[in-house]
Amino acid sequence: TSRLGGGECEVVTLDSRAEGQGVGAALLAAVEAVARTAGCRRVFVVTTNDNLKALRFYQRRGYVFAALYRDAVTASRQR
Repeated sequence: TSRLGGGECEVVTLDSRAEGQGVGAALLAAVEAVARTAGCRRVFVVTTNDNLKALRFYQRRGYVFAALYRDAVTASRQR
């Protein structure tokens, strides 16, 4: 699930039942392709700092920590 707007793309959820088989990477690549086509300047993800699997997943694909915000996931879920 993603949200496009304002020249940005937020990866809201990335769901795969087949962990470790490349499904998540393929889904992320598809979102990135849609974002490129839409002219987005950046693709970003909000996650919790204790979700180590997600942090490793995104880091392996070139994502970097941009900021740490307290309660960011709560605010994101409210949107």
